[in-house]
Amino acid sequence: MSHTVYWHNQGVRKHEGGEADAWGKYHALGGGWAKCIVSDGAILAQYGSRDWEGRCLGQAIKDGKLGIPSVTSVVWHAFADGAKREDSKDPMEAAIKYGALGKDMAKLLIIDGVIREEYGHEEPKLAALGGLVQ
Repeated sequence: MSHTVYWHNQGVRKHEGGEADAWGKYHALGGGWAKCIVSDGAILAQYGSRDWEGRCLGQAIKDGKLGIPSVTSVVWHAFADGAKREDSKDPMEAAIKYGALGKDMAKLLIIDGVIREEYGHEEPKLAALGGLVQ
C-alpha cells in the first residue's frame, strides 16, 4: 500500500513510499512545514495553517491521491482572505458565481465532483481545491 507525503517548502513537494518510509518522512519534517500524509484516498494526518495545508491537500487531489467530494461548488482563493467555498444545488447557479468572480483570483468550478473550469495561478488554485477536503 503506497503512502504519499505532501509538504509545502517553496512549492508543494511530495514523497511516495511504503507505510513506514512515508511516516518517517512525515515526522522528520517536524513542525516547520504544512504537511499531510495520504493513502488509499484518505487523509491519515495533516498539520499546518489552513492555507498552506490546503495547497498540500489540493496537490493530492490533482495527483489523484484524494477524491473530490461529489458536490457542485465554486472554490476560490481571495488572496487577502484565503480559500473560500460556495456550494450550490444548481450547476447553472455555480457557473454564474464562477463567472461573477472575474479574473482577479484563482478559482475552480466543480460540478458533481468534477472540475469543469479553472482559472488562475496554480498555488492559490491548490489552496482553494484543498479546502474541499479540509
